[in-house]
Amino acid sequence: VDPNMAMTFLKLSAIIGDAELFDKYARKFETAKDPTERTQYLEALSNFRDPQLMDKALDYAMNGPVKPNRVYKIVFGQAWDEASRHRLFDWVVDNYDAIRKRVPLQAMPYYPRIADGRSPELLEKARRFFLDKKHHVSGMKDELRSVTDSVNLRLRLSARQHRNISEFLDRFLQRESR
Repeated sequence: VDPNMAMTFLKLSAIIGDAELFDKYARKFETAKDPTERTQYLEALSNFRDPQLMDKALDYAMNGPVKPNRVYKIVFGQAWDEASRHRLFDWVVDNYDAIRKRVPLQAMPYYPRIADGRSPELLEKARRFFLDKKHHVSGMKDELRSVTDSVNLRLRLSARQHRNISEFLDRFLQRESR
């Protein structure tokens, strides 16, 4: 495989991959000597879509040979869409104390990024959780502000484009029915 395409193929294979492929990727990550190859396998571990393998990847990030400063590669790599963001947020809430012990303190302010999609409900849950004194760390308020701006922008763009797309489809369907 062309090295420029390797990451794409690894991630696409993971999307439809099974437990055997997951274990193969984990072994490759653990034994690869080349740092680029190690990173490719680590990132690919976050692309498995089977919920059991998603859980296995998160467990691997927290309890396996992944260096603490690389845990985010798997955690944030699983935030592909709104459903996975909600699932991931719940996992972060349930495992927050362990995450805080495992990952470097300077990485903690970025965890609100999990809510950076198009869900005002998830954003509000993230705001409540990460602004709570028990979970808040320095820098998190700024990150939440950035995530809030990003989500609100997406919602406005989506609403505007939804209207444009609907109008286009209505005109298109009217022409087709003639």
